Amino acid sequence: MSNEKHKKYYRTTPEKKSEIAAIYAPIAVMRDKVLQSIYKETGAVAVATSSGWGMPLFVAGLVFPADHPEASNPHYHQKPAMHDGKEVVIVEGKGNRKAGYALQRKCSEYQKRLKDLPVLKDFIIDHMGVRQTGMGESTGRGVAMLSTQAGIAGDVIVLSIPFPGDNKITIPDYLEEISYGTFYDLVENSK
Repeated sequence: MSNEKHKKYYRTTPEKKSEIAAIYAPIAVMRDKVLQSIYKETGAVAVATSSGWGMPLFVAGLVFPADHPEASNPHYHQKPAMHDGKEVVIVEGKGNRKAGYALQRKCSEYQKRLKDLPVLKDFIIDHMGVRQTGMGESTGRGVAMLSTQAGIAGDVIVLSIPFPGDNKITIPDYLEEISYGTFYDLVENSK
């Protein structure tokens, strides 16, 4: 069974999307500057992020080119991946190794530098005050854990919010409730 019935879907007007995008624009510039300084400092090409259930993204590790010396450090958890069409290795520090613990501390420091510079999704959710979590359908291997999702789809912002959720939230007046089908079409047509 699908989890669509456990969520409500919304969109903004194009004008509201433009307004929110304008508020976020300087944050995006500052975030990029901090990220570029991290990449220059470490040789990484990206940061690896993670999030707890319904929580904003946080820096969990670094992404290095596959041939970078840090990519083969035995004190790191390593996961091969692709980034911008190139082979990379996502590394996270092993907490029981000195070098691994040092990487964990670095990631914590990077997180502090990025704390007030969220990714667009988290900015939208927090700006609108609609951070929400909820339970979905049983999958046979557990229950789906749902959280608010947001993004830009063409000339509007779209949101998927678990309902009923664990928090009492107020949906802003400027959000229009839409069907899952409309949400899906907006997202798919913006790719």
